[in-house]
Amino acid sequence: MLVSPSCGTKIAWPAHPSTIRSTGREMTIVFTTNDAIGAGGFRGTFKQVKPREDFFIVADANGGRIYRQERSSVNAEALPVFDLFVPIAVDFDPIERKVYFTDGASKIIGRIGIDGSNQETLIASNISVPDGMAVDYVTRNMYWTDTGTDTISVARLDGTYRRILVDENLQEPRDIIVEPNEGYIYWSDWGSFPKIEKSFGDGSNRIIITSLSLGWPNGITLDETARKLYWADARLNRIERCNLDGSQRELLKAFGVDIHPFGLVVVEDGIYWTDWLTQGIDVADRNFQKDTTTLIVNGVPTRLEGLAYHSSIAALKPTTDCSLGRLNSGCDELCVLVPNGMECVAGESLYQCCSRVPTFRIRIRVLTCRVRDRVTDIRDQD
Repeated sequence: MLVSPSCGTKIAWPAHPSTIRSTGREMTIVFTTNDAIGAGGFRGTFKQVKPREDFFIVADANGGRIYRQERSSVNAEALPVFDLFVPIAVDFDPIERKVYFTDGASKIIGRIGIDGSNQETLIASNISVPDGMAVDYVTRNMYWTDTGTDTISVARLDGTYRRILVDENLQEPRDIIVEPNEGYIYWSDWGSFPKIEKSFGDGSNRIIITSLSLGWPNGITLDETARKLYWADARLNRIERCNLDGSQRELLKAFGVDIHPFGLVVVEDGIYWTDWLTQGIDVADRNFQKDTTTLIVNGVPTRLEGLAYHSSIAALKPTTDCSLGRLNSGCDELCVLVPNGMECVAGESLYQCCSRVPTFRIRIRVLTCRVRDRVTDIRDQD
């Protein structure tokens, strides 16, 4: 409870109240003055301060659980997800406060409220090994990799209007992240030709960021402020970073022992990753100037996989033309961000999006409707 008192002229205000007691909606304030208590009266205002949220979401593949792990605590809370067997990827939507997850055994993508309510299965067909997932809370879409079918897909957050975006030149697609401010998605591939790539949010304009001196590029993450891409290599036992275009590559840490990092996030001045061998969440400063420490979730070593982070004081990304607050830019199905704009994309089951263009409320001059392998441009004739 924050208190901002102000007093009349007849009371000499020393520095602050000596005692503040608050219970529920009642507050008692006792002041100590310099004996100049008069009839000037007292006015006080207060506001309720919400506790800061600062937690990880982490998948325990061995235990079949998803934990909410406070960053400053060794204690973790297992979310009450039923029929969960081998959770792999996790992410968090701060808008609707839901945890998204994949299950490699039941081959599904689901979600559940952070308070344990309203569990839903979103994707349950034509999915094999969903190793990576990213929630784009700005466009209200989710992206995922499937290392069984060697594809990258997108759908709305409720699982509708699903579409495969990338299905060529992938061998073992693993982690995936989205950067809606720039209109890009990034992913790692640990196949026989290991690489880290990025593309527009619609899967077009693929660019290999790096493919040199890689083994098993596993977890990847972005430092959007410094515009750096981080990745952990589970075969070469090291963590590296580079600029978003692949330049200025830096080896941050070459471990002298075997590691098997999986999930990776950057938080403030620290870098955190899950490791199959240490069986916890490892942490170091982002420049690796101090020793690495390991946080054992709930004190029980286990095989941790996907890792996501949420802070209530982090600024949410700005609204874009794809945001639901702007009516999805008039797109009937998927609205995805690309550099300097957006595109409407049809789901796999619908192939007539182009015939409905007159009903679209489009703010750009060119709309691309993608139908399997054919691309048709519809240009404003006005």
